[in-house]
Amino acid sequence: MSKTVNALFIAMVVLVVPVLSQAQYAVDMVLENTSYLQFEAMEARVTIRNDSDHMLLLGGLRETAVMEFKIIRNNETVTRRTRGLLVENVLVMPGQTKDIIIDLGRNYNIQSLGQYSVSATFSMDGSKSQTSPRVVDVVPGLELDSKLRSVFNKPASVRKYSLKYWSRKDREMLFLCVVDEKEGMNYGVFMLGPIVRVFPPELSVDVAGNVLIKHQADNGVFAYTTLKSTVDGVALVGQEVKTSEVKLPGGRKSAK
Repeated sequence: MSKTVNALFIAMVVLVVPVLSQAQYAVDMVLENTSYLQFEAMEARVTIRNDSDHMLLLGGLRETAVMEFKIIRNNETVTRRTRGLLVENVLVMPGQTKDIIIDLGRNYNIQSLGQYSVSATFSMDGSKSQTSPRVVDVVPGLELDSKLRSVFNKPASVRKYSLKYWSRKDREMLFLCVVDEKEGMNYGVFMLGPIVRVFPPELSVDVAGNVLIKHQADNGVFAYTTLKSTVDGVALVGQEVKTSEVKLPGGRKSAK
């Protein structure tokens, strides 16, 4: 083989090897919803399939395989809020498929209202691949009721408790959103389940920080949700669902 042909052959191998190496791994990403309320948790499920004959370590000491996300809003790349590796020491054996859940809102600045394009990126040995982008909207939701209340033992801090609804997989869902508008602090978005807007939901917050919500979840079915608001934050205590016979508008009775 001449030196010219030999050099050409080596160059072709250098070009082909990364492609073949990358083809040994399949990466896909799924977002559960196409829209999320502002500050709601947005989880991405990334599926990695290892079709090679050796182990794949994501986020190891040598960082040979690294996962990140490329998020675009208004033609600008969204920055990370956190440092370090998103995925650390996740081992995918040959022939194995593994799902990895990442809370995007905790790691990226996606709190502003608007439309985002989200892709997962997979880097290994200097080569990089990217999943197909998913388009997702961050929306304010539609408010049904709200209350302003001071925080127990911290009267200068005032939180707004808002009941909002939004369509989710062909059903309207009820959410409780808690923010301190003065401090610009979010204290959680809690999905309370399906809502039937025949009867308006009821929201109360007492001086001790007990949050009580009653809403119609189905025909003759009502959900009673309890949360606790303290200086440290807001936590879900529990939810109870009850079936009762109620009179609908017009005097009709609901089915049990």
